[in-house]
Amino acid sequence: MSMPVRNALAGNGTDLTYQHDINRCAMSSFPHAHQRFRPTALTTPGFVSIERSKENAMRAVLIKDGLGPADNLYIGEAPTPTPKPGEVLIKINAFGLNRMDILQREGRYPPPPGSSSLLGVEFSGIIVDLGPSVSGWKVDDEVLGLTGGGAYAEYIVC
Repeated sequence: MSMPVRNALAGNGTDLTYQHDINRCAMSSFPHAHQRFRPTALTTPGFVSIERSKENAMRAVLIKDGLGPADNLYIGEAPTPTPKPGEVLIKINAFGLNRMDILQREGRYPPPPGSSSLLGVEFSGIIVDLGPSVSGWKVDDEVLGLTGGGAYAEYIVC
């Protein structure tokens, strides 16, 4: 059975199937259905307790010296992105860790041109703001997505 996915960039609500190669960022509303597949979630109390020093800062996983082993990862601050026309701002609830993230961290797989310098390509979350000319989406929509980078953070734009 295929899972319907809406292409957020098309802006016209085009339905695609899960098997399609979805570029940059594809999202799907799924009202609380995801919770039954994951009865518990791993949390990192230290991540939650870090306070921001700047008003527009968000917490993100950063890399000391820009590249390197997992020991170079740390939780720091990055500017909270602002949605541009046709984009949405998503508060990330969960992100995936996969081989591409590891290879990018090690400098062995360049991120796509124009993508975020932050790691992370898979995420789920809730839309918290809409850029100009966004249609088919609203604040509080639950979404999941695939992007070129930036998912290891509190917020992402797509």
